[in-house]
Amino acid sequence: MVTRNRSDGSGSPHWWDDLPAQMRSRFSHPLALDPEPAAPERDERADDAPPPLDRGELISDLSRLAALFAVVAFGNVVFLLAALYFLCG
Repeated sequence: MVTRNRSDGSGSPHWWDDLPAQMRSRFSHPLALDPEPAAPERDERADDAPPPLDRGELISDLSRLAALFAVVAFGNVVFLLAALYFLCG
């Protein structure tokens, strides 16, 4: 049987209370929302992030993507023409 949520689950801040009792007993209670931390923690992965693409690299990557798209489209047209040739004669 399905229990209806109070606000149909649309951003309800008390979503934990909407769960059936058996479901709540399976999981621990959610963490309380903490206020903003005093000092933001540095993410070590942010230092290792690659630099963003410059204009030349972006244009070359996009042109390679466009060329790949054109090759696939041309291959599809050739395949369909070959299939039409074999079907019609």
